[in-house]
Amino acid sequence: KGRKEFTLFSPKYSENLYEGHIREARFRYNESARTLSRTELLESTSMVNSPVDIDKPDFSRYPKFKQVAERAMTCVVNEGDVIYVPSFWWHEVKSQPSLESPRVNLAVNHWFQPFYLKSFPCKRCKLKVNIQTYRDVLLKYMKINTGES
Repeated sequence: KGRKEFTLFSPKYSENLYEGHIREARFRYNESARTLSRTELLESTSMVNSPVDIDKPDFSRYPKFKQVAERAMTCVVNEGDVIYVPSFWWHEVKSQPSLESPRVNLAVNHWFQPFYLKSFPCKRCKLKVNIQTYRDVLLKYMKINTGES
């Protein structure tokens, strides 16, 4: 329900978006005290973010963003619509509730195995094809394009 406005940037603009990484943490929950505490901060990360406010960018602080600010793609996803956001594409989502139910805004996400892989954190790592997941698809494609049966 509701609508979502997506702003998307190609992964080739990661440097212009000042790619940053949030380190993952492990937590422990103490049931009797009802407290949550961090037990470990890991070197690895799967959470990538950009410090740039794309609505009000500070070009003096993030001058490289100026080169790609106009290259953003935007679209509105209404109730019943679907959007596919490819792996590693930068995206910001603004949600607005349904007019009929002004307090409700619902979205369902499904995460596919990415076609490309990338190590994190590694700003200079190249994308690699996810051979493990897409081996059969790639072999079929190669047979079609080489005329093999």
